[in-house]
Amino acid sequence: ETDFGLGRKDWGARADQGPATHPIAGNGSPDSHAALQDFDGISYAKGAAVLRQLAAHLGDEVFMAGLRDHIAAHQYGNATASDLLESWTRAGAQGLGDWARAWLTTAGMDLLSAEEPGLLRRCSPDPSGPTRPHSIEVAAFDDEGEEQWCEDIRMVEQDQVPLLTGGGIVPDAADQTWARVRPSVPLAQLRPGVIQDTRVRVVLLNALRDGLRHAELSPTEALEVLLDWLPLEHEPPLLAALLHLASQLARIWAAPTGRFAALERVARAADDLLARSGLDDDAELSALRCWSETTRDAEALTARLGEETDQDLRWQMVVQLMALGVTSELVEEESERDPSSAGAIQALAARTASPDLQIKREALQRLGDDRDLGPHELSAMAAQIFRPDQSALTEELVATWFAMLPRLAQNRQGWLVPRLASGSAPLHLASAELLSLFDQALADPATCLLYTSDAADDSLRGD
Repeated sequence: ETDFGLGRKDWGARADQGPATHPIAGNGSPDSHAALQDFDGISYAKGAAVLRQLAAHLGDEVFMAGLRDHIAAHQYGNATASDLLESWTRAGAQGLGDWARAWLTTAGMDLLSAEEPGLLRRCSPDPSGPTRPHSIEVAAFDDEGEEQWCEDIRMVEQDQVPLLTGGGIVPDAADQTWARVRPSVPLAQLRPGVIQDTRVRVVLLNALRDGLRHAELSPTEALEVLLDWLPLEHEPPLLAALLHLASQLARIWAAPTGRFAALERVARAADDLLARSGLDDDAELSALRCWSETTRDAEALTARLGEETDQDLRWQMVVQLMALGVTSELVEEESERDPSSAGAIQALAARTASPDLQIKREALQRLGDDRDLGPHELSAMAAQIFRPDQSALTEELVATWFAMLPRLAQNRQGWLVPRLASGSAPLHLASAELLSLFDQALADPATCLLYTSDAADDSLRGD
């Protein structure tokens, strides 16, 4: 449950708010190729979250009874979505046709916010479309994280529900629905680490991510919330998600003038976690990964590399050292230690990370034209071309990246195209000029339009 809320739901939320959003069902794809493109964060993550919302809407007894009825009626055979809805109806559900139309044939996310005079729902993206019902828990917490009250709320036709007063109010506190959430406390003033319920902390982290995407708080403010939260967090999956977001904020979202200072603060916070007594293996690995990709202390990295036995982590440290300008002999030494195919992929990533403009230029050319490299090699290389900590070096390659896109679309197929387009995009160089180049690319039919539009949307949100 925690892993789903942290990873899959955020993946789906990004897709459902992007330019390529689509309903879960009823997309009317013209052919199988187009249909396969719709198996994404909406189909998988949003689809699963909406099923969880249906369970909250029907209650566990009716939900499970309908599933048992469906499996018994259609074992060893095929069935349709209508068959499944009929099974739940026989189990006691009512009005599922309206529910399905509202949830399965619309795109976008509603906004549930706690504000005077209670819980407000703002339908998105089409307020005139079917109203999505929400069955959720709403809870309130004091400054020490103690729960003050909790209410079961069912929003059907109404867009406003009165609530009890007192405490900081969190809509969807049990993470039961598919919606953007805003607590009554401003996002920049959140202190989720004091709340004991892991589900609530997951909801608040997703609210923080969403607030960043909608520019409701700055990356600097979000980083302050995370740095306050990290010493209080003990749930390994949540700790890993916090460290990952902190690293992203420092590496990609931070303004160029403050990037190195932000990196130093995140590296120090990760190092402080490593000194925590009782840190379990998963949490320690997450902290080490965060530290090794944010530190700029080559001496400390080299020392830890000499102590580290986990090969994946060793390669991450080698990649960071190469990005800091350490001699390429380090890659040869590590390749001798790890002669596996995975090691060869990481060696390619490490060489591409070097602060050498010619190496970056050649990597872009190979990304578009080299048909001998496999998808994993290409993906590893793509991630190291436009490193945020090398923005001054790579800024002149932005036009080269856009010129490469048509060749990428022509020479690659299927899922590899979006992976390489988004994985190599110079998003940290977001500017009016970059957005203008994206507009030109989107007007060119030779460009991989769907994937470029997603990258353009990410760039706009990061500007």
